[in-house]
Amino acid sequence: MKRYNYICAVARRVLCIAAVCLCVASCSHGDPYANLPECEITAPLDSILSGLFADDAPGAHVMIVRNDSVMYSNSRGMAAFDTDDRITGATMFNVAESSKSFSVAGVMKLVEEGLLDLDKPVREYFTEMPTAAFDTITLRHILTHTTGLPNVIPQNRTEWETLQSKVPLHFARLRDYIHYGREEELTLSYALLDSLPADRKAPVCGDMDLPFMLIKQIVESVTRLPFDQWMEKSVLSPAGISNVAYRDPDVTINGLAHAYSTFMPEKARHGMYVSPDGKWIEDDYGDSPAFLTKADNGVYTTGREFLRWRTALEAGKVVSPETLGMIYSPMAPTQFPDVWYGLGNLITTTPSGAKKVYQLSHNGGFYILDVSFPEKHVSYIVFSNRREWSLPRLMKEIDSLLEANNWI
Repeated sequence: MKRYNYICAVARRVLCIAAVCLCVASCSHGDPYANLPECEITAPLDSILSGLFADDAPGAHVMIVRNDSVMYSNSRGMAAFDTDDRITGATMFNVAESSKSFSVAGVMKLVEEGLLDLDKPVREYFTEMPTAAFDTITLRHILTHTTGLPNVIPQNRTEWETLQSKVPLHFARLRDYIHYGREEELTLSYALLDSLPADRKAPVCGDMDLPFMLIKQIVESVTRLPFDQWMEKSVLSPAGISNVAYRDPDVTINGLAHAYSTFMPEKARHGMYVSPDGKWIEDDYGDSPAFLTKADNGVYTTGREFLRWRTALEAGKVVSPETLGMIYSPMAPTQFPDVWYGLGNLITTTPSGAKKVYQLSHNGGFYILDVSFPEKHVSYIVFSNRREWSLPRLMKEIDSLLEANNWI
């Protein structure tokens, strides 16, 4: 497997995680949690964001870190209409598929400890699952999105009734199963695998990542601890990270943003929250699937805390430099030119030759972009709580701005 020289350089850097929060370097604007002087990227990035996110609408928090210092921090828009809270650097967002960064680190820590093997069939952890596919699929397949499994979530009444006849379920309605099911419940859909139509396709962008949901149960089976408890003890605590939460209907997350999409009468259902101006409808837990699945989409945190996490991970606080090299190595091609799957992330190279590790995803109305250029010691996040804008376009604009100023 190909190794990258930058990993050694990353490992030698002794990073202070607190610097991500406390070190003030050269540029920011408009965030009450940062009062940084302006620099070469401030005005153009402010212009880009003001064109996307209005102050009286759902918005975004954007932060850029360079050489362990916060270089840019800007928050725009409303975090929650029902409480009239605005987005700040302390707002908690669901980070969608960027949750996988934490889960992959946890899995790889268990690989280092000899408790997991990337190339063993997952049948070892799911002995009662009635599908032959589990005899050949491995953890490596799951982490690189190469299981080849079709989307097995029931898509009609017949499939739902078939699943009900095969496994014990606590849900009477398919919609409730999809919106409120946890990993151990949703993955029971694999009982349908051998009876689905032969042309059933693999999940596409926006579908639930059912294979990745298996991670929670695999971790719990070898650690004998609840997933979030083990993650807190063995992954988050060594990284010095505390402001991270998994969604639980019985637990209040302070500073939580709600997610929204543009109000359309034909999509509204009874009980859905509509903003006072009638323009936005809540698109969040209970309105969209997979908010209770912890391994693939479940993390809530702030932009600042996520970049602290990235800094700690790349500093070797959680896994070894060799393991980080595996996580950041291209493993399998995607459908996009020159973009590869790493372990739970996407990897490409910029026009200037810089390695780029990133994730862009959405969960309900949460639109999330996290990007690292590990060789250049530059990372940034865009955490947004609204739909109807282009993640790839904004990523391209920010990358171009950073490249034009020789940051990457």
